[in-house]
Amino acid sequence: MFYHPFHEKIFILRGSVNIMNLKSVSPIISVVLLISATIAVGTILMAWGSGLLQEKQSVSEETSKAVFGNENYLSIDNLANDSGNLKIWVRNSGEEDVEVKNFRVYIKKNGIEQNPVNVSGITVPKKGTVQIADISLSLKEGDKIFVRITTESGYVMTKTLDLTPKPTSTITPPPTTPPSNLPPDADFTYTPQNPYTNDTIQFTDLSTDSDGTVVSWSWDFGDSQTSTDQNPTHSYPENNTYTVSLTVTDDDGATDTIQKDVTVLNRDPIADADGPYSGNVGENITFDGSGSYDPDGNIVSWEWDFGDTTTGSGETTTHAYSSPGDYTVTLTVTDDDSGVDTDTTTVHVNYSPVVTVTYPNGGETLNGIENITAVASDSDGTVVLVTFYYSDDGINWNLIDSDTTSPYEVSWDTRRVLNNTTYLIKAVAQDDLGATGEDTSDAIFSISNIPASLNILNIKTSPTEVKQGDSGITVTMDVENTGEAFASITDSYLTFTHLSGDVSSDYTVTPSPSNPTEIEGGTTETFTFTVD
Repeated sequence: MFYHPFHEKIFILRGSVNIMNLKSVSPIISVVLLISATIAVGTILMAWGSGLLQEKQSVSEETSKAVFGNENYLSIDNLANDSGNLKIWVRNSGEEDVEVKNFRVYIKKNGIEQNPVNVSGITVPKKGTVQIADISLSLKEGDKIFVRITTESGYVMTKTLDLTPKPTSTITPPPTTPPSNLPPDADFTYTPQNPYTNDTIQFTDLSTDSDGTVVSWSWDFGDSQTSTDQNPTHSYPENNTYTVSLTVTDDDGATDTIQKDVTVLNRDPIADADGPYSGNVGENITFDGSGSYDPDGNIVSWEWDFGDTTTGSGETTTHAYSSPGDYTVTLTVTDDDSGVDTDTTTVHVNYSPVVTVTYPNGGETLNGIENITAVASDSDGTVVLVTFYYSDDGINWNLIDSDTTSPYEVSWDTRRVLNNTTYLIKAVAQDDLGATGEDTSDAIFSISNIPASLNILNIKTSPTEVKQGDSGITVTMDVENTGEAFASITDSYLTFTHLSGDVSSDYTVTPSPSNPTEIEGGTTETFTFTVD
Protein backbone atom coordinates (compact mmCIF):
# COMPACT_ATOMS: atom_id res chain seq x y z
CA MET A 1 0.00 0.00 0.00
CA PHE A 2 1.00 3.63 -0.44
CA TYR A 3 -0.19 6.50 1.71
CA HIS A 4 -0.12 10.04 0.37
CA PRO A 5 1.42 12.19 3.14
CA PHE A 6 -1.37 14.76 3.03
CA HIS A 7 -4.34 12.65 1.90
CA GLU A 8 -5.44 9.41 3.52
CA LYS A 9 -5.97 7.49 0.33
CA ILE A 10 -4.65 3.99 -0.25
CA PHE A 11 -3.22 2.76 -3.56
CA ILE A 12 -2.32 -0.82 -4.38
CA LEU A 13 0.80 -1.27 -6.56
CA ARG A 14 0.88 -4.11 -9.00
CA GLY A 15 4.08 -6.12 -8.81
CA SER A 16 6.40 -6.82 -5.95
CA VAL A 17 9.32 -4.81 -4.62
CA ASN A 18 11.55 -5.03 -1.60
CA ILE A 19 11.25 -1.49 -0.21
CA MET A 20 8.44 0.97 -0.67
CA ASN A 21 8.83 4.37 0.99
CA LEU A 22 7.35 6.89 -1.44
CA LYS A 23 6.61 10.61 -1.32
CA SER A 24 4.21 12.45 -3.62
CA VAL A 25 3.74 16.08 -4.60
CA SER A 26 0.20 16.17 -5.95
CA PRO A 27 -2.75 13.79 -5.95
CA ILE A 28 -1.68 10.59 -7.62
CA ILE A 29 -3.52 9.69 -10.76
CA SER A 30 -1.62 6.52 -11.56
CA VAL A 31 1.40 4.66 -10.38
CA VAL A 32 3.69 2.83 -12.76
CA LEU A 33 6.66 0.78 -11.70
CA LEU A 34 9.44 1.90 -14.07
CA ILE A 35 12.55 0.16 -12.91
CA SER A 36 12.94 -2.69 -10.48
CA ALA A 37 15.45 -2.82 -7.66
CA THR A 38 18.10 -4.09 -10.08
CA ILE A 39 19.47 -0.53 -10.55
CA ALA A 40 20.94 -0.58 -7.08
CA VAL A 41 20.10 -2.73 -4.09
CA GLY A 42 17.20 -1.34 -2.03
CA THR A 43 16.22 1.33 -4.59
CA ILE A 44 12.81 1.85 -6.17
CA LEU A 45 12.22 4.34 -9.02
CA MET A 46 8.63 5.22 -9.81
CA ALA A 47 6.71 7.73 -11.90
CA TRP A 48 3.26 9.20 -11.86
CA GLY A 49 1.62 12.13 -13.56
CA SER A 50 4.14 14.27 -15.41
CA GLY A 51 6.90 13.99 -12.83
CA LEU A 52 9.49 11.40 -12.02
CA LEU A 53 9.65 10.49 -8.32
CA GLN A 54 12.30 8.62 -6.45
CA GLU A 55 13.46 7.78 -2.93
CA LYS A 56 17.23 7.50 -2.93
CA GLN A 57 18.99 4.95 -0.77
CA SER A 58 22.02 3.73 -2.67
CA VAL A 59 21.78 4.74 -6.31
CA SER A 60 25.22 4.83 -7.92
CA GLU A 61 26.59 8.23 -9.06
CA GLU A 62 26.56 7.21 -12.73
CA THR A 63 22.95 6.00 -12.60
CA SER A 64 21.89 9.09 -10.67
CA LYS A 65 23.41 11.53 -13.20
CA ALA A 66 21.97 9.56 -16.11
CA VAL A 67 18.44 9.54 -14.70
CA PHE A 68 18.06 12.59 -12.51
CA GLY A 69 20.94 14.95 -13.34
CA ASN A 70 22.60 16.77 -10.45
CA GLU A 71 19.36 17.33 -8.47
CA ASN A 72 19.88 13.88 -6.98
CA TYR A 73 22.41 15.47 -4.59
CA LEU A 74 20.08 18.16 -3.19
CA SER A 75 18.55 17.89 0.27
CA ILE A 76 16.93 20.18 2.84
CA ASP A 77 19.78 21.07 5.13
CA ASN A 78 17.87 22.90 7.83
CA LEU A 79 14.63 24.60 8.85
CA ALA A 80 14.58 27.44 11.38
CA ASN A 81 12.19 29.83 13.10
CA ASP A 82 13.36 33.42 12.80
CA SER A 83 10.97 35.81 14.58
CA GLY A 84 7.98 33.85 13.32
CA ASN A 85 9.38 33.33 9.79
CA LEU A 86 10.31 29.94 8.41
CA LYS A 87 13.77 29.87 6.85
CA ILE A 88 14.79 26.99 4.59
CA TRP A 89 18.36 25.99 3.61
CA VAL A 90 19.23 23.51 0.82
CA ARG A 91 22.51 21.60 0.70
CA ASN A 92 24.26 20.35 -2.48
CA SER A 93 26.43 17.30 -1.75
CA GLY A 94 27.40 16.85 -5.39
CA GLU A 95 30.48 17.95 -7.36
CA GLU A 96 28.70 20.42 -9.62
CA ASP A 97 26.78 23.66 -9.09
CA VAL A 98 22.98 23.26 -9.29
CA GLU A 99 20.61 26.00 -10.43
CA VAL A 100 17.24 26.03 -8.68
CA LYS A 101 14.55 26.05 -11.35
CA ASN A 102 10.83 25.97 -10.49
CA PHE A 103 11.11 24.47 -7.01
CA ARG A 104 7.70 24.27 -5.30
CA VAL A 105 7.66 24.39 -1.50
CA TYR A 106 4.70 22.75 0.27
CA ILE A 107 4.30 23.55 3.98
CA LYS A 108 2.10 21.92 6.59
CA LYS A 109 1.83 23.85 9.89
CA ASN A 110 0.40 21.84 12.78
CA GLY A 111 -1.23 19.54 10.19
CA ILE A 112 -2.76 22.39 8.17
CA GLU A 113 -1.57 22.94 4.60
CA GLN A 114 -0.27 26.44 3.82
CA ASN A 115 -0.11 28.20 0.47
CA PRO A 116 2.69 26.67 -1.59
CA VAL A 117 5.71 28.86 -2.45
CA ASN A 118 7.63 28.83 -5.76
CA VAL A 119 11.42 29.26 -5.73
CA SER A 120 13.64 29.78 -8.81
CA GLY A 121 16.84 31.48 -9.97
CA ILE A 122 19.12 30.43 -7.10
CA THR A 123 22.42 28.58 -7.57
CA VAL A 124 23.52 26.08 -4.96
CA PRO A 125 27.30 25.64 -5.30
CA LYS A 126 28.89 22.24 -5.13
CA LYS A 127 29.38 21.09 -1.51
CA GLY A 128 27.58 24.27 -0.45
CA THR A 129 24.46 25.35 1.42
CA VAL A 130 22.14 28.19 0.37
CA GLN A 131 19.06 29.71 2.00
CA ILE A 132 16.28 29.49 -0.59
CA ALA A 133 13.24 30.79 1.33
CA ASP A 134 12.16 33.09 4.17
CA ILE A 135 8.38 32.56 4.63
CA SER A 136 6.15 34.47 7.07
CA LEU A 137 4.19 31.86 9.11
CA SER A 138 3.80 33.57 12.52
CA LEU A 139 5.63 30.64 14.09
CA LYS A 140 5.56 30.25 17.81
CA GLU A 141 6.68 27.81 20.42
CA GLY A 142 5.00 24.44 20.09
CA ASP A 143 4.37 24.61 16.33
CA LYS A 144 5.26 21.66 14.17
CA ILE A 145 6.21 22.24 10.55
CA PHE A 146 6.46 19.72 7.75
CA VAL A 147 8.15 20.88 4.50
CA ARG A 148 8.13 19.10 1.17
CA ILE A 149 10.01 20.50 -1.87
CA THR A 150 9.46 19.19 -5.40
CA THR A 151 11.33 19.94 -8.61
CA GLU A 152 10.48 19.90 -12.30
CA SER A 153 11.93 16.41 -12.59
CA GLY A 154 9.81 15.14 -9.73
CA TYR A 155 12.65 15.04 -7.24
CA VAL A 156 11.32 15.37 -3.65
CA MET A 157 12.96 16.63 -0.45
CA THR A 158 11.22 16.60 2.98
CA LYS A 159 12.05 17.78 6.48
CA THR A 160 10.21 18.47 9.77
CA LEU A 161 10.67 21.36 12.22
CA ASP A 162 9.46 20.81 15.81
CA LEU A 163 9.33 24.01 17.87
CA THR A 164 8.42 22.20 21.14
CA PRO A 165 11.01 23.36 23.68
CA LYS A 166 13.28 20.84 25.26
CA PRO A 167 13.79 20.94 29.01
CA THR A 168 17.47 21.68 28.93
CA SER A 169 17.92 23.84 25.90
CA THR A 170 16.57 26.87 24.11
CA ILE A 171 15.72 26.52 20.46
CA THR A 172 17.66 28.97 18.35
CA PRO A 173 18.01 29.18 14.58
CA PRO A 174 21.07 27.39 13.31
CA PRO A 175 23.80 29.62 11.88
CA THR A 176 23.67 30.25 8.19
CA THR A 177 26.44 28.42 6.41
CA PRO A 178 28.28 31.04 4.44
CA PRO A 179 28.36 30.35 0.72
CA SER A 180 31.60 29.51 -1.04
CA ASN A 181 33.67 32.44 -2.44
CA LEU A 182 32.58 33.64 -5.85
CA PRO A 183 35.38 34.51 -8.30
CA PRO A 184 35.83 38.09 -9.53
CA ASP A 185 34.67 39.22 -12.96
CA ALA A 186 37.56 40.59 -15.05
CA ASP A 187 36.87 43.39 -17.52
CA PHE A 188 38.63 46.45 -18.93
CA THR A 189 38.41 49.13 -21.58
CA TYR A 190 41.01 51.28 -23.36
CA THR A 191 41.30 54.63 -25.11
CA PRO A 192 41.73 55.64 -27.82
CA GLN A 193 39.69 52.87 -29.40
CA ASN A 194 41.63 53.15 -32.68
CA PRO A 195 45.21 53.83 -31.57
CA TYR A 196 48.13 54.49 -33.88
CA THR A 197 51.73 53.41 -33.39
CA ASN A 198 53.43 55.18 -30.48
CA ASP A 199 50.10 56.50 -29.17
CA THR A 200 49.81 56.37 -25.38
CA ILE A 201 46.94 53.95 -24.72
CA GLN A 202 45.12 54.24 -21.39
CA PHE A 203 43.91 50.86 -20.10
CA THR A 204 41.14 51.16 -17.49
CA ASP A 205 40.20 48.30 -15.17
CA LEU A 206 36.44 47.55 -14.94
CA SER A 207 36.73 44.33 -12.93
CA THR A 208 34.31 43.61 -10.06
CA ASP A 209 33.94 41.07 -7.26
CA SER A 210 30.39 40.39 -6.04
CA ASP A 211 31.43 39.03 -2.65
CA GLY A 212 34.73 40.76 -2.00
CA THR A 213 37.41 42.99 -3.43
CA VAL A 214 39.81 42.73 -6.37
CA VAL A 215 43.29 43.05 -4.89
CA SER A 216 45.70 42.46 -7.80
CA TRP A 217 45.92 42.98 -11.54
CA SER A 218 48.21 41.27 -14.02
CA TRP A 219 48.35 42.72 -17.54
CA ASP A 220 49.95 41.13 -20.59
CA PHE A 221 49.97 43.55 -23.53
CA GLY A 222 50.70 40.92 -26.17
CA ASP A 223 54.14 42.28 -27.06
CA SER A 224 56.15 40.70 -24.21
CA GLN A 225 55.42 43.72 -22.02
CA THR A 226 53.48 43.41 -18.74
CA SER A 227 52.19 45.54 -15.87
CA THR A 228 50.69 45.08 -12.40
CA ASP A 229 49.13 48.55 -12.22
CA GLN A 230 45.37 48.73 -11.96
CA ASN A 231 45.10 51.28 -14.77
CA PRO A 232 48.34 51.19 -16.78
CA THR A 233 49.33 52.99 -19.98
CA HIS A 234 51.15 51.37 -22.87
CA SER A 235 52.26 52.19 -26.41
CA TYR A 236 53.15 50.02 -29.39
CA PRO A 237 55.95 51.00 -31.82
CA GLU A 238 54.70 48.62 -34.53
CA ASN A 239 51.25 48.45 -36.11
CA ASN A 240 49.62 45.07 -35.52
CA THR A 241 46.73 43.40 -33.69
CA TYR A 242 47.74 42.59 -30.11
CA THR A 243 45.86 40.33 -27.68
CA VAL A 244 45.78 42.09 -24.31
CA SER A 245 45.09 39.87 -21.29
CA LEU A 246 44.00 40.98 -17.82
CA THR A 247 44.00 38.54 -14.88
CA VAL A 248 42.49 39.78 -11.61
CA THR A 249 42.64 38.16 -8.17
CA ASP A 250 40.19 38.82 -5.33
CA ASP A 251 40.77 38.89 -1.57
CA ASP A 252 40.01 35.16 -1.32
CA GLY A 253 42.53 34.16 -3.99
CA ALA A 254 40.00 33.52 -6.76
CA THR A 255 41.00 34.71 -10.24
CA ASP A 256 39.42 35.58 -13.56
CA THR A 257 40.96 36.42 -16.93
CA ILE A 258 39.68 38.39 -19.90
CA GLN A 259 41.32 38.94 -23.28
CA LYS A 260 40.66 41.65 -25.85
CA ASP A 261 42.28 42.38 -29.20
CA VAL A 262 43.77 45.85 -29.64
CA THR A 263 44.43 46.84 -33.25
CA VAL A 264 47.23 49.40 -33.57
CA LEU A 265 47.07 51.32 -36.84
CA ASN A 266 49.99 52.30 -39.06
CA ARG A 267 50.96 55.95 -39.14
CA ASP A 268 51.19 57.21 -42.70
CA PRO A 269 54.48 58.72 -43.88
CA ILE A 270 54.93 62.49 -44.16
CA ALA A 271 55.73 63.72 -47.67
CA ASP A 272 57.89 66.82 -48.14
CA ALA A 273 58.43 67.99 -51.71
CA ASP A 274 60.51 70.99 -50.55
CA GLY A 275 60.50 73.97 -52.94
CA PRO A 276 59.32 76.22 -54.35
CA TYR A 277 61.69 75.67 -57.25
CA SER A 278 62.78 77.76 -60.23
CA GLY A 279 64.82 77.21 -63.34
CA ASN A 280 65.12 77.94 -67.00
CA VAL A 281 63.67 76.28 -70.06
CA GLY A 282 65.73 73.24 -71.02
CA GLU A 283 67.69 73.37 -67.80
CA ASN A 284 67.75 70.38 -65.40
CA ILE A 285 66.02 71.37 -62.15
CA THR A 286 66.76 69.18 -59.10
CA PHE A 287 63.76 68.16 -56.97
CA ASP A 288 64.49 67.02 -53.41
CA GLY A 289 62.14 64.80 -51.35
CA SER A 290 64.68 63.94 -48.65
CA GLY A 291 62.66 65.87 -46.08
CA SER A 292 59.97 63.16 -46.19
CA TYR A 293 59.90 60.67 -43.32
CA ASP A 294 57.89 57.83 -41.77
CA PRO A 295 57.26 58.09 -38.00
CA ASP A 296 56.98 54.32 -37.50
CA GLY A 297 58.87 52.73 -40.36
CA ASN A 298 60.61 53.50 -43.63
CA ILE A 299 59.64 55.17 -46.87
CA VAL A 300 60.11 52.75 -49.76
CA SER A 301 59.11 54.86 -52.76
CA TRP A 302 59.05 58.48 -53.94
CA GLU A 303 56.95 59.26 -57.03
CA TRP A 304 57.00 62.71 -58.69
CA ASP A 305 54.46 64.32 -61.02
CA PHE A 306 56.08 67.38 -62.61
CA GLY A 307 52.82 68.94 -63.79
CA ASP A 308 53.69 68.80 -67.50
CA THR A 309 52.45 65.21 -68.11
CA THR A 310 55.84 63.77 -67.20
CA THR A 311 56.79 61.85 -64.05
CA GLY A 312 59.86 60.72 -62.18
CA SER A 313 60.91 58.69 -59.17
CA GLY A 314 63.51 58.70 -56.44
CA GLU A 315 64.20 60.60 -53.26
CA THR A 316 65.86 63.27 -55.42
CA THR A 317 65.43 63.61 -59.16
CA THR A 318 65.91 66.10 -61.99
CA HIS A 319 63.63 67.36 -64.73
CA ALA A 320 63.93 69.89 -67.58
CA TYR A 321 60.88 71.78 -68.83
CA SER A 322 60.46 72.53 -72.52
CA SER A 323 58.21 75.54 -71.98
CA PRO A 324 58.31 78.43 -69.54
CA GLY A 325 55.56 78.93 -66.96
CA ASP A 326 54.46 77.97 -63.46
CA TYR A 327 53.90 74.26 -62.70
CA THR A 328 52.49 72.34 -59.73
CA VAL A 329 54.73 69.44 -58.69
CA THR A 330 53.31 66.56 -56.61
CA LEU A 331 55.35 64.11 -54.54
CA THR A 332 53.73 60.84 -53.38
CA VAL A 333 55.59 58.71 -50.82
CA THR A 334 54.74 55.16 -49.69
CA ASP A 335 56.01 53.48 -46.52
CA ASP A 336 56.80 49.83 -45.75
CA ASP A 337 53.23 49.28 -44.47
CA SER A 338 51.65 50.69 -47.66
CA GLY A 339 50.83 54.00 -45.99
CA VAL A 340 50.72 56.90 -48.46
CA ASP A 341 51.06 60.67 -48.25
CA THR A 342 51.38 63.45 -50.83
CA ASP A 343 52.81 66.95 -50.86
CA THR A 344 52.73 69.61 -53.55
CA THR A 345 55.04 72.48 -54.42
CA THR A 346 55.52 74.85 -57.33
CA VAL A 347 58.22 75.45 -59.91
CA HIS A 348 58.66 78.59 -61.97
CA VAL A 349 60.25 77.91 -65.33
CA ASN A 350 61.85 81.17 -66.35
CA TYR A 351 61.31 83.08 -69.57
CA SER A 352 64.69 83.90 -71.13
CA PRO A 353 65.55 87.57 -71.59
CA VAL A 354 65.49 89.12 -75.07
CA VAL A 355 68.48 91.10 -76.40
CA THR A 356 69.14 92.87 -79.73
CA VAL A 357 72.48 94.19 -81.03
CA THR A 358 71.87 97.76 -82.18
CA TYR A 359 75.42 98.82 -83.25
CA PRO A 360 77.18 97.67 -85.29
CA ASN A 361 74.53 95.60 -86.99
CA GLY A 362 76.17 94.90 -90.32
CA GLY A 363 77.66 96.82 -93.22
CA GLU A 364 79.51 99.42 -91.19
CA THR A 365 83.24 100.14 -91.30
CA LEU A 366 84.81 100.59 -87.89
CA ASN A 367 88.09 102.09 -86.81
CA GLY A 368 89.65 103.37 -83.67
CA ILE A 369 87.61 103.06 -80.45
CA GLU A 370 83.93 102.31 -81.15
CA ASN A 371 80.87 102.11 -78.82
CA ILE A 372 79.06 98.76 -79.17
CA THR A 373 75.38 98.89 -78.06
CA ALA A 374 72.39 96.57 -77.43
CA VAL A 375 68.90 96.66 -75.90
CA ALA A 376 67.58 93.88 -73.58
CA SER A 377 64.42 93.05 -71.58
CA ASP A 378 62.96 90.23 -69.45
CA SER A 379 59.19 89.56 -69.25
CA ASP A 380 59.24 87.85 -65.85
CA GLY A 381 62.32 89.26 -64.21
CA THR A 382 65.22 91.64 -64.56
CA VAL A 383 68.17 91.76 -66.94
CA VAL A 384 71.25 91.92 -64.76
CA LEU A 385 74.07 91.64 -67.32
CA VAL A 386 74.75 92.03 -71.06
CA THR A 387 78.07 90.74 -72.38
CA PHE A 388 79.51 91.56 -75.84
CA TYR A 389 81.72 89.36 -78.03
CA TYR A 390 83.33 89.65 -81.50
CA SER A 391 84.26 86.95 -83.99
CA ASP A 392 85.75 86.80 -87.46
CA ASP A 393 84.21 83.39 -88.23
CA GLY A 394 80.97 83.23 -86.18
CA ILE A 395 82.30 80.22 -84.29
CA ASN A 396 85.08 81.40 -82.06
CA TRP A 397 84.05 84.39 -79.99
CA ASN A 398 86.30 86.81 -78.13
CA LEU A 399 85.21 88.87 -75.16
CA ILE A 400 84.92 92.61 -75.59
CA ASP A 401 83.34 93.69 -72.28
CA SER A 402 80.02 93.64 -70.36
CA ASP A 403 77.55 96.15 -68.91
CA THR A 404 74.97 95.88 -66.10
CA THR A 405 72.91 99.01 -66.78
CA SER A 406 70.55 99.89 -69.58
CA PRO A 407 71.26 101.21 -72.14
CA TYR A 408 73.85 98.48 -72.52
CA GLU A 409 77.07 99.83 -74.07
CA VAL A 410 80.78 98.93 -74.11
CA SER A 411 83.86 100.47 -75.78
CA TRP A 412 85.79 98.39 -78.32
CA ASP A 413 89.28 99.35 -79.47
CA THR A 414 89.23 98.07 -83.03
CA ARG A 415 92.92 98.92 -83.41
CA ARG A 416 93.71 95.72 -81.51
CA VAL A 417 92.19 93.41 -84.11
CA LEU A 418 93.33 92.55 -87.59
CA ASN A 419 92.96 95.34 -90.02
CA ASN A 420 90.85 95.06 -93.15
CA THR A 421 89.00 92.05 -91.72
CA THR A 422 85.23 91.45 -91.39
CA TYR A 423 83.62 90.68 -88.02
CA LEU A 424 80.35 89.86 -86.21
CA ILE A 425 79.15 91.14 -82.83
CA LYS A 426 77.18 88.98 -80.35
CA ALA A 427 75.38 90.21 -77.21
CA VAL A 428 74.33 87.77 -74.42
CA ALA A 429 71.76 88.95 -71.82
CA GLN A 430 71.34 87.25 -68.44
CA ASP A 431 68.35 87.70 -66.06
CA ASP A 432 68.04 87.49 -62.28
CA LEU A 433 67.30 83.73 -62.40
CA GLY A 434 70.28 82.94 -64.61
CA ALA A 435 68.39 82.52 -67.86
CA THR A 436 70.18 83.86 -70.92
CA GLY A 437 69.22 85.14 -74.33
CA GLU A 438 71.50 86.24 -77.16
CA ASP A 439 71.58 88.08 -80.45
CA THR A 440 74.16 88.43 -83.22
CA SER A 441 74.59 91.37 -85.56
CA ASP A 442 72.57 90.89 -88.69
CA ALA A 443 75.56 91.15 -91.04
CA ILE A 444 79.32 91.50 -91.06
CA PHE A 445 81.17 94.77 -90.74
CA SER A 446 84.79 95.66 -91.47
CA ILE A 447 87.71 97.18 -89.61
CA SER A 448 89.84 99.79 -91.36
CA ASN A 449 92.75 101.32 -89.44
CA ILE A 450 96.07 102.73 -90.76
CA PRO A 451 98.51 99.82 -90.39
CA ALA A 452 101.14 99.99 -87.69
CA SER A 453 104.53 101.41 -88.72
CA LEU A 454 107.53 101.32 -86.34
CA ASN A 455 110.48 103.70 -86.27
CA ILE A 456 113.47 103.65 -83.88
CA LEU A 457 113.95 107.18 -82.70
CA ASN A 458 117.20 106.86 -80.73
CA ILE A 459 119.53 104.40 -79.02
CA LYS A 460 121.45 105.00 -75.83
CA THR A 461 124.03 102.91 -73.98
CA SER A 462 125.23 102.93 -70.44
CA PRO A 463 128.12 103.50 -70.17
CA THR A 464 128.08 105.79 -73.14
CA GLU A 465 131.46 104.54 -74.36
CA VAL A 466 131.77 100.84 -74.98
CA LYS A 467 135.02 99.05 -75.71
CA GLN A 468 135.55 95.59 -76.96
CA GLY A 469 135.46 93.15 -74.10
CA ASP A 470 133.11 95.32 -71.98
CA SER A 471 130.14 93.56 -70.37
CA GLY A 472 127.03 94.62 -68.44
CA ILE A 473 126.12 97.22 -71.05
CA THR A 474 122.54 98.61 -70.86
CA VAL A 475 121.02 99.57 -74.18
CA THR A 476 117.75 101.59 -74.40
CA MET A 477 115.88 102.65 -77.50
CA ASP A 478 112.61 104.46 -78.24
CA VAL A 479 110.28 102.91 -80.84
CA GLU A 480 107.45 104.92 -82.44
CA ASN A 481 104.24 103.52 -84.05
CA THR A 482 103.23 105.96 -86.74
CA GLY A 483 100.11 103.96 -87.80
CA GLU A 484 96.61 103.54 -86.18
CA ALA A 485 96.64 99.81 -85.57
CA PHE A 486 98.39 98.39 -82.55
CA ALA A 487 101.81 96.94 -83.21
CA SER A 488 102.26 93.68 -81.37
CA ILE A 489 105.82 92.96 -80.31
CA THR A 490 106.23 89.22 -80.69
CA ASP A 491 110.08 89.20 -80.57
CA SER A 492 112.52 91.92 -79.53
CA TYR A 493 116.20 91.47 -80.12
CA LEU A 494 119.36 93.55 -80.66
CA THR A 495 122.29 93.09 -83.00
CA PHE A 496 125.31 94.78 -81.45
CA THR A 497 127.82 95.99 -84.05
CA HIS A 498 131.28 97.17 -82.98
CA LEU A 499 133.13 99.80 -84.97
CA SER A 500 135.53 97.19 -86.19
CA GLY A 501 132.69 94.90 -87.32
CA ASP A 502 129.82 92.70 -86.19
CA VAL A 503 130.85 91.04 -82.95
CA SER A 504 127.35 90.22 -81.64
CA SER A 505 128.16 86.57 -81.55
CA ASP A 506 130.60 87.32 -78.80
CA TYR A 507 127.86 88.83 -76.60
CA THR A 508 124.69 87.68 -74.86
CA VAL A 509 121.79 90.12 -75.44
CA THR A 510 118.90 89.90 -72.90
CA PRO A 511 115.66 91.95 -73.35
CA SER A 512 114.22 93.49 -70.17
CA PRO A 513 111.18 91.58 -68.83
CA SER A 514 109.36 94.91 -68.57
CA ASN A 515 109.60 95.67 -72.28
CA PRO A 516 106.14 96.40 -73.83
CA THR A 517 104.42 93.69 -75.89
CA GLU A 518 102.55 96.12 -78.09
CA ILE A 519 102.72 99.73 -79.28
CA GLU A 520 99.52 101.69 -79.70
CA GLY A 521 99.16 103.67 -82.91
CA GLY A 522 100.60 107.17 -82.64
CA THR A 523 102.63 106.37 -79.52
CA THR A 524 106.26 105.67 -78.61
CA GLU A 525 107.51 102.90 -76.31
CA THR A 526 110.95 102.40 -74.75
CA PHE A 527 112.76 99.05 -74.92
CA THR A 528 115.73 98.01 -72.75
CA PHE A 529 118.40 95.31 -73.36
CA THR A 530 121.41 94.07 -71.41
CA VAL A 531 124.58 93.05 -73.26
CA ASP A 532 127.13 90.76 -71.56
